[in-house]
Amino acid sequence: MAQAIVSIVAGRLGDLLIQQASFLVGVKDQVEDLRDELMWIQSFLEDVDSRQDDESPVVRIWVSKIRDVAYDIEDIIDTYILKIADDVLDHTRRKSQVMGSLKKYACICQKGANLCTIGKEVEEVKTRIQKIGDEMKRYGIHRKDGGSLGDRKGLSPQDRFQKLRRSSPQDDATLKDIFGLDKNINELVAKLVSDEDHCHSICIAGMGGIGKTTLALKVFNHKDVKRNFECCAWAYVSKDFSVKEVFKRLIKEVKPNLSTEELQEMGMFSEEIYLEEKLRELLKDRKYLVVLDDIWDVEAWESLNRAFPDSKKGRVILTSRNIKVAKESFIHQLHTLNEMESWRLFVVKAFGNDDCPANLESSGKEVVEKCGGLPLAIIVLAGLLRGKTPQEWFMVRDRIGQQLIKEGQGKNNLEKILSLSYNDLPYQLKACYLHIGLFPEDYEIHVELLIHLWVAEGFIRCGKNETTLKEVGRKYLNEMINRNMLQVEKQDDLGEVESCRIHDLLREFCISRGQEENFLDYSPRVPCFSSSSIMASNVCNARRYAIHSGIERYDFSDFSNSHLRTLLLFNHNRKSLQQQQLKSISNISLLRVLALSFVDLQGTRLPDTFGKLIHLRYLRLFYTKAKLPSSIESLQSLQTLDLVGSECHWSDIAIGALSKLSQLRHLLFSDKYWNDLDRDVVALPRIGTLANLQTVRPLDALVWKQNEMTNLINLRDLKIIKIKASDVDSVLSSITKLDRIQSLELELSTYWSSSEDAFPTLAPLSHCHQLQALTLSGKIERLPEDPYHEFPPRLTELKLWNSRLRPDAMTTLEKLPNLMSLSLLNSSFMGKKIVCSVEGFPQLRILKIYHLETEEWEIKEGALPKLNRLCILGCYKLKKIPLGLRFVASLQVLELGDMSNEFWVRFDRLGEDAHEIGHIPSIDTSTSSSNGQLEGIISRKKNRYY
Repeated sequence: MAQAIVSIVAGRLGDLLIQQASFLVGVKDQVEDLRDELMWIQSFLEDVDSRQDDESPVVRIWVSKIRDVAYDIEDIIDTYILKIADDVLDHTRRKSQVMGSLKKYACICQKGANLCTIGKEVEEVKTRIQKIGDEMKRYGIHRKDGGSLGDRKGLSPQDRFQKLRRSSPQDDATLKDIFGLDKNINELVAKLVSDEDHCHSICIAGMGGIGKTTLALKVFNHKDVKRNFECCAWAYVSKDFSVKEVFKRLIKEVKPNLSTEELQEMGMFSEEIYLEEKLRELLKDRKYLVVLDDIWDVEAWESLNRAFPDSKKGRVILTSRNIKVAKESFIHQLHTLNEMESWRLFVVKAFGNDDCPANLESSGKEVVEKCGGLPLAIIVLAGLLRGKTPQEWFMVRDRIGQQLIKEGQGKNNLEKILSLSYNDLPYQLKACYLHIGLFPEDYEIHVELLIHLWVAEGFIRCGKNETTLKEVGRKYLNEMINRNMLQVEKQDDLGEVESCRIHDLLREFCISRGQEENFLDYSPRVPCFSSSSIMASNVCNARRYAIHSGIERYDFSDFSNSHLRTLLLFNHNRKSLQQQQLKSISNISLLRVLALSFVDLQGTRLPDTFGKLIHLRYLRLFYTKAKLPSSIESLQSLQTLDLVGSECHWSDIAIGALSKLSQLRHLLFSDKYWNDLDRDVVALPRIGTLANLQTVRPLDALVWKQNEMTNLINLRDLKIIKIKASDVDSVLSSITKLDRIQSLELELSTYWSSSEDAFPTLAPLSHCHQLQALTLSGKIERLPEDPYHEFPPRLTELKLWNSRLRPDAMTTLEKLPNLMSLSLLNSSFMGKKIVCSVEGFPQLRILKIYHLETEEWEIKEGALPKLNRLCILGCYKLKKIPLGLRFVASLQVLELGDMSNEFWVRFDRLGEDAHEIGHIPSIDTSTSSSNGQLEGIISRKKNRYY
């Protein structure tokens, strides 16, 4: 980890020498010396840092000294820049002048005490580095011959990933057949669906990492279970849980189409007793299944159990490490895997569909034996060895043996395997992985959010062949997934990971290692202490801190003298902060990342003192009902500004404030931000000068039109709303000048109505050569006739809302050569019959048809040759399964919901359409309410970033 920290700080100094040169006048040479010293040390750290668990205490102390020096260098430089900025501001105020050249004032300040102070501090640090170098020679610390595990010397991150060449994340759907889950699944499914067995609750018990959640998930998604229960709901509980949040989660799953009034009522009356009664009422007299995953003690189960009607119809599945939780429940005890099951699981995870090579089998079985039959340990170890050379396999085998024969270290086998897998990560990924420990237990982590945080932290740097930090972040994430160190939670239509989770044991490892390194710390959802001063003491040395609940009790003034760079508030109980607390947060002067999620600020404005956080790169006001002060224009390092769910309005912020955030890359609004935008307003928000912008979502068409948007040469992700019919041509014309645009959403102001306002043509978009994902909301007068030259050439994903396409449109769409995902939603196609021609849709994987007036559907043999998933929802006039669906041999998943009674009669496998669907492995008919489905789609459409 020390190598990652040194690399981050060295990279930071390099950036400062370029971007903040005006602040470093007089000390530039010294800063360059520090950077060079760190880069020299880094070359020695790569091997030593990865072998700390093997080495003597002397080596570990030496590595910790290097880490501390890197931290101190970062503090010295950041503090110096902060003081210079303060001096500039004070000088400007005294002169009553507008802020001018920072370089001019930095030159004035260099004669003062600040310059003298940093000079002394830099020399002291250089002396410490010299002493560390002397110690390295004295104790013979150097790279071992033969290199470390998977010797990565001289490899860039790009080279490292090319060397590994991992496949995409593996679907765990096959694992039930591999390590003995079949018997467990069948036993539990039989118990759940039996009318004779009246057991209300079932507890799946076993040690951490043994597969309790995996088993529960397989049972929960089993087709017989889905068919047997009217409603199914799942909630993660975990050690630090909130009863209210669990109840809310279950209520929303039991009734996904809650009305606006019901949601408001839940917000107003959020006491446990109200939510308990609400859930009980929803489950009463219904045949329900609820899964409560990861319950830690009897008290937790008892606090939740009272909400579930104890009827013959309902069932509750618990998973727990504590068998005492199973009081009055049927106990299903999970046991470790036997030798054969362990080996089969390892081979699948390490080699996919291939067998283990004969020359690796012996060493492979040796390392698997060390896992003691624990699935998590086997999976992590397989991820470590996957793609490595035979020599590296032997090294892993030997190192595991050395670790396990050591005495007095107090580590079990799983901890040692986790440590070995973590140490083998490329150093660029280590900080990224530990950072995940900041998230609450069992938290669904959205990938876009995570990558933006990594970028703001400085963990990610572009290689020579990579165009964006986001691309690098994606590679980092996929590497962790392929090493089985993260779990995929959700994927988009084309298989890209949208969200992930980390196993609680792996999270505990991240927290433990992060605390040792002073890298992070956190306050759990249910703090075990009440004194804010005690809370604050935990953050004094940590560089990153997360608070999972109880934010209203914190005295953030205790944090002002800390080394804190990151503060994340996960406030799911929607508590508020007082102005004094907000002012205290603004005094944490070295902050780079600040995320206030679900902090109810009740429409108040953040203090002007937030403008002093000049190092801030990431500011998230997600559902805070907060307003921004004009002082945000001082946040010249800000890269991400997330105003989704805030009460910010375009008229609340000084018109010039946004335009001064020159480093801004991602700008996220709520739709209501643009309410009541007046076309007669002369001074509209100006963002056309922000040349670094990559993401803007959403933007009012009036603002887009009246800004010079051709300067946004780096824009890749754009959503424009409220487009008037008279503005469509000019909007499309300007978009064609965005050479790097990859994802585009355009929404007419009348798209929900039957207005005749329309996109006259889409032909201009054919000039967007990088465009891959296109969403259009509103009528389309006509599609381009030539699918090969009049559409974006790389278009892979197309979503149409209320487009009212003519009946002949399908003949054009099916010829798009690269289209992989097509969604026709809410009257987007007006034809009475859909015909998929021979060789039509040659690359299509996903097809979604929602709320169309279609009456017939015919699929010719040879059409849709690669279709994997077909979703049909709310097409009330469609009387039967598409004719010829049997020809689509590639189809794996069919999802149906909210169809006519005639359709369901024919659909039944014993009915007239059984021959059309007999070849499909997975058929889901659980969707009974179109409202819930459509609202979910709309929600994702409006705010797909989260």
